[in-house]
Amino acid sequence: MSGIPGPGGQMALAGFAPQARTDRLFFALFPDRETASRIAGLAADLRARHGLSGRLIPRERLHVTLHFLGDHPGLDPALLDAARAAAARVEMAAFDIAFDQVGSFGGQRRDKPCVLRMADGDAPVHELWRRLGGSLRREGLGRLLEQRSFTPHLTVLYDRQAVPLQAAGPVGWRVRDFRLVHSMVGRPAYRCIGGWKLAS
Repeated sequence: MSGIPGPGGQMALAGFAPQARTDRLFFALFPDRETASRIAGLAADLRARHGLSGRLIPRERLHVTLHFLGDHPGLDPALLDAARAAAARVEMAAFDIAFDQVGSFGGQRRDKPCVLRMADGDAPVHELWRRLGGSLRREGLGRLLEQRSFTPHLTVLYDRQAVPLQAAGPVGWRVRDFRLVHSMVGRPAYRCIGGWKLAS
């Protein structure tokens, strides 16, 4: 039996235990090395000023998630083909992204993500999110998309202490591409399994 799995991966067959969801997929934007270093420095300063104890996100993992495609029991070739086909159809010019706020998400979560955010509620990154989302739906992946709205953010650390929203930076970069990323659930390494350039 083949096909694109629903949210959370394939359903268990009668009499069989559900498969472990080991593989995570998402589309994301990554800053260039220089910008990643600047963000890491900003995060370290924020951590010191607020007396936080949470571990900083390594600079190679700093990213902005566009669309999360879920956790799955392995990498389904049909899912990968559909995701790549959807990405390849997205047409958009390169654009600048800049974050000028920092604060915590998470509400009652024990470890709250401290994130960079933007005051601009309709920056070009929102249009990329809309176009990619529409293309994913046309490829039959709409059921994997849980986001009904989009708040661009970049997580710099997790901490039990909440950081109130405040001005920061601004820090940003020229977005020239977006990527499909694979990671193993519970493990820190990211692997880029697809990349698509935006028009210059």
